Amino acid sequence: MTPEREAGMSEHQHLPAPVGQDRTGAARPSAPAPLYLDAEWQPIPAAEAGQGFGAYLHAFRRRWLAVAFLGMLCGAAAAAAAWFLFIPQYTATALIRVSSSVQSVLFPTQQGAGPSFDIYKATQLEYLRSRFVLVAALRQPEVARLPSIREQIDPVQWVSEHLSVRFPGNSEFMNVSFTSTRPDETAVIVNAIVDAYMREVVDTEQRERRQRLSELDQLYSEKEADVRKLENDLKSLSQQLETGDSQALSLKQQITLQQFSTYRNELINVQLRMLRLQGELSIKKAIRDKAAQIPVTDREIEAAARTDPVILQLQLRESELKNLVAQTRDVLRPEIAARYGNRYVQELADVQSRIKARREEIRQELEQRRVRDLDEEIENLNFELSILAQQQDQLQKEVENVRRSAETFGKGSIEVEFLRAEVELARKTLQTIAEERNRLAIELRAKPRITVVQRAEVPRVADSDRRIQLAIMGGLAGFILPGAVLLWWDVRRKPVNTAHELPHAVGVDVWGTIPLVPTRALQMLPEENGRSRRYQRWRALFSESVRKVAARIIRESEHERLQVIMVTSAVPGEGKTTLASQLAASLAQMGQKTVILDFDLRRPSLHEVFNLPISPGVSEVLRAEISLKDVVRPTELENLFVVTAGYWSPHRMAVLANGVIGGLFRQLREDFDFVIVDGSPVLPVADTRFISTHTDGVVLSVVRDISRAPQLRAARQVLESFHVRVLGAVMTGSAEDVYYAYPYHSPIVEGDSQRQEAPERG
Repeated sequence: MTPEREAGMSEHQHLPAPVGQDRTGAARPSAPAPLYLDAEWQPIPAAEAGQGFGAYLHAFRRRWLAVAFLGMLCGAAAAAAAWFLFIPQYTATALIRVSSSVQSVLFPTQQGAGPSFDIYKATQLEYLRSRFVLVAALRQPEVARLPSIREQIDPVQWVSEHLSVRFPGNSEFMNVSFTSTRPDETAVIVNAIVDAYMREVVDTEQRERRQRLSELDQLYSEKEADVRKLENDLKSLSQQLETGDSQALSLKQQITLQQFSTYRNELINVQLRMLRLQGELSIKKAIRDKAAQIPVTDREIEAAARTDPVILQLQLRESELKNLVAQTRDVLRPEIAARYGNRYVQELADVQSRIKARREEIRQELEQRRVRDLDEEIENLNFELSILAQQQDQLQKEVENVRRSAETFGKGSIEVEFLRAEVELARKTLQTIAEERNRLAIELRAKPRITVVQRAEVPRVADSDRRIQLAIMGGLAGFILPGAVLLWWDVRRKPVNTAHELPHAVGVDVWGTIPLVPTRALQMLPEENGRSRRYQRWRALFSESVRKVAARIIRESEHERLQVIMVTSAVPGEGKTTLASQLAASLAQMGQKTVILDFDLRRPSLHEVFNLPISPGVSEVLRAEISLKDVVRPTELENLFVVTAGYWSPHRMAVLANGVIGGLFRQLREDFDFVIVDGSPVLPVADTRFISTHTDGVVLSVVRDISRAPQLRAARQVLESFHVRVLGAVMTGSAEDVYYAYPYHSPIVEGDSQRQEAPERG
């Protein structure tokens, strides 16, 4: 049975008479339940309310037809819109090779595969997409004259949005692509960007190497002149000196020479280190000049934001405010939510603006940190150079002191040895400079590490694959999203899916379930002799389910006071009248003298169920217009009596709070074994709250897929706040009893038994 049919049955449709009775009547449609939330109730946790995958399966069971229809309609519309509204795009691509290692002609180089190469590729990719490269490309006359460039307010931003740079398959090749609606312009823009990248980034590295080679050439010329001068001095001194020095002088000379050699070697090492640091310093300064032009990437900002305490605190507050806004919209009525939820919305907007401002501060801090790191490296190099300069001065002083000491031992031979040592060291230094100069000169002749493999050409065919992809994606999104939203909305309503959810979601025990009876079989239930055994089985199954609840009431009444029982619901349309009538009939069938009262004074319906006049009834008794015994009417079923509602005046609510109603129930307790009260819904009106205080317990009527867990929970809390005992709930719409007791709900009537015995007698 569909939820709509169950709702129509549950409140105002005629109750089928118990087995053995024949009650008919005209049905009237039930009004929709008002939007009303009473008492203070906390939202039900998702784990307790079935807000998992199972809840979405139940939502799909209820809404599958609407989901399928809406999905196909929206999917077809989205696919058609994506197909016909798509503007043809043209893409031009250039190919650049970024070698994994520095290309060499003679000297071997270290391979760059691995993390270092990945960093190098990422750096080159950001270089190519950087603003200073794009600005350099747009400055070219053939690019600046293009209509697309002249139409843009910010051409650099427009080019950056349509530019794609990637390394397909983690290879050495970098694809530089540009997409536009004008095919003749795409190739011009791509080639201009590639040329600007090669000129501003790649060629700059080559120029720095050439400058380094020029410095080495100048240093080589200076050292070569020093070597020639030392050789000439050594030759002149050898001609002036005579041979035959003493052994003591020779020993002292050797010691002095060893000291001189040590200091001299240290001095040369310091000078070489200074040369290398000077080269590194020049490179760092060149990088420092370009560092400010490289923008900070979004990935760097996100990485810094994940560890920023201010961002984390603001994001936590943003999440809390979103939850508050969502709860305000879900729990409160729209007018109340608009009144009290504005401050949460305003505070949420303020938090989001603060997050955006903080991200901008982080971006500026990262730019400053990049420049600051380079400045620190340059400062460290300058500091190290100053230390080396001090060491050089100290070593030179030590060398000079050793030289003076050696002169005391004999100028002739010592000076010769000194000159020979200086010549040897000078030659070694000259050889080191020559090797470095030759290495750099040969590397400059090697193939560059970054080369243009293929320049972009004018595309002749539009990107048709993208049109198909967009149509498919649009169709899938249109098919899935509406259904997902519909299922999400259904799950957010928190309807009761199964009886097992009631203890956790509502906090009440399940006293029984009434099976899901087909509509056609439901219409035949009032007839004592159905058309077939199938209808008789449904009739017996429906009545037997209510008898189980009645049997439990009788059993509980043996141990505690349980004589006056109210049957109510959270909101209208949840089958309380049907349940109360059938429960009273079942108690009467079990030999219990039972009376059922219609205390739904605002919208009575019990008189229609039993085909009785509405007045006189409860209202007239409460107004002291008639005695109670005059309004108690018998029915065709033995032991079952009915008191209808009567004509009620909404302006006389005070009658429910006076002592008249207490006296009414005391008299009923004396005259009947059980008193079943058909009360009004708990949440919309206050009648049930006054009446329920005079009962021994309340049974909540629940309809599967119609009743909502938050409303049932609120109704239970309202009753408990008036110190009313909630016995449990009875759910209509369960299919469990249909399968559990199937063989026992197909009774054999007299005609069937005679037909079964006839073949045996024959």
